[in-house]
Amino acid sequence: MGLLLSGVHMGMLCRQPPIYRELGPRLLLKSASEKLAMSGANTFDDEETYEAYCLWASERGSSDDLELLRRAMDEEEALSEALGVLPPQATEDAATEVCHLGVSRLQNILRKTTASRLRSFVLEELERTESLQAAGSFSAVLAAYASEEAIEDEASSRWDVRLPLSPVVREGLRELLGEDAKLGLAFERLVGNDAELYEMAAIVSAPGAAPQVVHADTEWTDIPCLFTAFVALQDVESAMGPTCFIRRSHTEAMHARFDEEGEAFLASSDARAALLDCGDAALYDSRLLHAGGRNRAQTTRVLFYVTFRHPDAAAIVDDAVNEEAHSILPKYRGKLKLGQLRRLKEKGDSLEAKNARRKADAAVAER
Repeated sequence: MGLLLSGVHMGMLCRQPPIYRELGPRLLLKSASEKLAMSGANTFDDEETYEAYCLWASERGSSDDLELLRRAMDEEEALSEALGVLPPQATEDAATEVCHLGVSRLQNILRKTTASRLRSFVLEELERTESLQAAGSFSAVLAAYASEEAIEDEASSRWDVRLPLSPVVREGLRELLGEDAKLGLAFERLVGNDAELYEMAAIVSAPGAAPQVVHADTEWTDIPCLFTAFVALQDVESAMGPTCFIRRSHTEAMHARFDEEGEAFLASSDARAALLDCGDAALYDSRLLHAGGRNRAQTTRVLFYVTFRHPDAAAIVDDAVNEEAHSILPKYRGKLKLGQLRRLKEKGDSLEAKNARRKADAAVAER
């Protein structure tokens, strides 16, 4: 998940094509004949400015990517000094825990068989969309290239894949958000049933993927904007680069401390690694500081995720959203509400189908 709203750490951080990079509040553009200055933006008023920007970005791109990689690695090292494990939710009320700590871990909210099928679908969708270079299928990812060689080759190892509402995605949503689902109830308490489904995607972190810089998905605001659930589609072990959440960092004061103290703040923070079992979820406030870790394992880490927008924050989010990091296919934007998804029914949900799922679950449990 990239930065949805332009914030203090947006800088050069999103893994986007050069035209979308923002390297600070103002861009100094160099051409053969003159230097131009313009505000950081994603569109250009004239061809001359556009060409100047492309030249400037190509000259700066590699050094900026290397700086991003070094910063991410330094921050990961600082976090390791304080890193604990994200524990299961302490009470039945995950929503209250999210309000207090910024994040809550919910256990066993997706069946392992569903998680396995959904993981296979995500990886197939990644391969399909990459081969077709399908426009709009990927969101910008806040991540560095994994090495200097990867920078030169522009070889990605972390992806944010926007997903279609396929049968297995529908099944996953039904289990996660249905009428009796713990995650669905937590979302309802946080945002209400009229909240818009704002994102529906998967994060894929391949072996060798670099760590992310520490960031929040939105700027700090005095009202909550977005809430996201990362759902593990396989066990997430420490070597796989689990997401590190800095608990209680979803406040204005904590954002200010991070800005001022940087790595010193991280080294003394309440940082927790989301070592999730398959089917667990980490539910968090978009204002919370967090970062995906370096994948040192030989296994690809896949997280399915959904985000809901708080109805009171609609104007704030819509005015400031970075569409390149808005992780939902355009055809679903503004179309689905939490209440609708909590009432999803399975087409042709026969007794035989239910029994088959129970047998599959039992077989997985015996392994």
